[in-house]
Amino acid sequence: HQFTETHNASLVYQSGRLVNLRQFGGGNRLADALQARSRDSDAISYSDNLVLSSRVVNQLRFQYSRLAPSFKTQQAGKPVVLITINDRTLVAGSSTLGGSDRKEQRAQLQEILSLLRGNHSLKLGLDLHRVRSTFIDLTDLTGTFSFASAGDFLAGIASRYRQNFQSSST
Repeated sequence: HQFTETHNASLVYQSGRLVNLRQFGGGNRLADALQARSRDSDAISYSDNLVLSSRVVNQLRFQYSRLAPSFKTQQAGKPVVLITINDRTLVAGSSTLGGSDRKEQRAQLQEILSLLRGNHSLKLGLDLHRVRSTFIDLTDLTGTFSFASAGDFLAGIASRYRQNFQSSST
């Protein structure tokens, strides 16, 4: 918005939503390729420019953004069953192998005062950043039962049970 000939400001809002439920979404690793992806992001920024004189200009900027991408399975609440048959592993259930979730919030405040005199210029200011990022490891949160054979599976004799706890870090 143009307040005067020497003072203007702008406010911008951006929003992004992505849901990719294709069976093969691509990626560098098989675990990346087989995971459904979703991402929500929002950002707002404000910029204010004020020309105080032909030699002094002030600029104030602020921006805030949040990002919430995730890699999830369709049925993340059910345990995984691994059955070994002839030295090969059969996976039954909804695997969370390689699954993760991350949330991030960023804020930035920038203030710049520019001074001009002849062939010289001087800029004074500050640039403050705050980043808050939380990573959640979803690997084995629902548990994984391993069976040494199909017979052990039918008899209900698991050779191993594995589950991950305390998966969040900020």
